[in-house]
Amino acid sequence: MSRFHSPISRRDFMKALGFTGAGLGGVAALTSPAFHDLDELMSSNGNYYGYEVGDGYIPNLPWYVKHKEYYEPTVPIDWDHKWRVDGRHARDYNVKESKWFFDAYSLEQAKKYVEWQQGYDPKYNWKDPRRQALDSASQAINSFVPKLTFLGQTPTKTPEKTGYPKWTGTPKENMNLLRGIARFFGCDDIGVIEDGPQLERLTTTYDMESAKIDRENVEAPYVETNTKGTVTRKVIPTSFKWSFVWTFRQNIDMTRVQQGGIMKAWPDYNPLGAGENAAVWYCYSRMSIIEIRLMQFIRALGYDCVAGGMSAITSGTALATVNGLLEHARMGQVALHPKYGATVRSTYKMWTNMPLVPTRPIDAGIYEFCKTCEICAEACPGQVIQRNDPTWTTGRNPEDGNDNGTFGEPLPYQAQGFLGWRTDIGKCPHCPMCQGTCPFNEMPEASWLHTLVKATAANTTVFNKFFADMDRTFKYGHKLEADYFDERFGKMPTYGIDTMR
Repeated sequence: MSRFHSPISRRDFMKALGFTGAGLGGVAALTSPAFHDLDELMSSNGNYYGYEVGDGYIPNLPWYVKHKEYYEPTVPIDWDHKWRVDGRHARDYNVKESKWFFDAYSLEQAKKYVEWQQGYDPKYNWKDPRRQALDSASQAINSFVPKLTFLGQTPTKTPEKTGYPKWTGTPKENMNLLRGIARFFGCDDIGVIEDGPQLERLTTTYDMESAKIDRENVEAPYVETNTKGTVTRKVIPTSFKWSFVWTFRQNIDMTRVQQGGIMKAWPDYNPLGAGENAAVWYCYSRMSIIEIRLMQFIRALGYDCVAGGMSAITSGTALATVNGLLEHARMGQVALHPKYGATVRSTYKMWTNMPLVPTRPIDAGIYEFCKTCEICAEACPGQVIQRNDPTWTTGRNPEDGNDNGTFGEPLPYQAQGFLGWRTDIGKCPHCPMCQGTCPFNEMPEASWLHTLVKATAANTTVFNKFFADMDRTFKYGHKLEADYFDERFGKMPTYGIDTMR
């Protein structure tokens, strides 16, 4: 007998929780397709290769995830007022002369976060050699990876150079090929937006290196530099009509043990500057390599592309929200995956002239769930995650809001024009406790219970508060770092990711 099989029906399970009558009937009616027992429910989480609906392509997602119309994600966007972000302001909070200046790594902040950590885990060892060694090893490759640029590296093989024919596939065939190579290199999936006014609104006017971003009717992308060799302008050909994002999974167990510290050392407070952890560093080092390889692959097919990296050209999180890889969530800078929650590390992107199939936004109930949950905001040591309902604009101090839903002058380094949440990244020292606490981190294949909860949340908001309280009560979210090393580290799957989940 399957170890997942149970004679308990969904109806009996909900009765056991105390849901009867109309509430139970509503849940039973909403869970579609119908399942006869929990064994069927457990095996219903979709395939690993995506599938097609009409002319559209849908990434690998569980059955309960709904798909919306193009450019209409669950977070409302006012496209007429969604202005383009100016990346030159991306680090205004680091400029002492700026009115937005905030030293998130000051001694005062170090004290605050250490005091919080001591209250949360009095036995936490800031100098644990296992943690320090793992962080060091995970970052080591960065010194050997060439600094990525908009244009990438010169390809070693192309049809013109080598003499083989250019690949000429249909958009669907191209999509399958691109997704296959992305997964071969270690990515999870890809999402696509086709050129148009919405993509333009999501593109920065200047990137974070102060280079102007333009579109021109030219054959190939190019950059302009000043007399010092600094890139001042980056040009994307108008023939590059497809922008795709690729997501990359992060070690979920290690994400859940990230501790609340700032990434700056103070002798008496967090003396080694322990912030984030190897789950983050290892992803960034690998993603840099993958970006180079994806560019080489596309060019070796006979097409061309430009790279966006983590933050250049546009926000990968915004693109991933609109193209259906992720859904907007309370953490703001972090969007959530229906299966993996907050354990998707960054969303790198590219523009290309290789025809691809656009993908549609998703509705997994995440946006609505976040309205009730607030677990990540409660866990934030610095209390910088926006509380309460989503807003159209958010200034530095959300607590100073007024009745019309605005919160002071908009921060110049954060996007506006959408009804959502914005964490003030200028006040965030990257601990990051919030990611490890998210209820959506619970793998649906890990337990039939989590599948049932996610499926219900995707279809009704009635039980959202109960589910969030249940997560708090059973302490599903964040775990202690020492326990991870002592109990689970030696049992880690390859790459730290169980690909069966």
